[in-house]
Amino acid sequence: MPRDSAAVGTGRLAWVDIATAICILLVVAVDSTVGVEKAAGETGWMGSLVAFA
Repeated sequence: MPRDSAAVGTGRLAWVDIATAICILLVVAVDSTVGVEKAAGETGWMGSLVAFA
């Protein structure tokens, strides 16, 4: 499997770093959606997605 040029020599796989970043962004999106909906007292389209998750 080819490695990203920035990760050559470090033993890291680029796809693992990318997957980690995506997961972190999803956690932040879910937590902020829950907080904003709670403060606003309303639910939006993202609230339905969070309820599904």
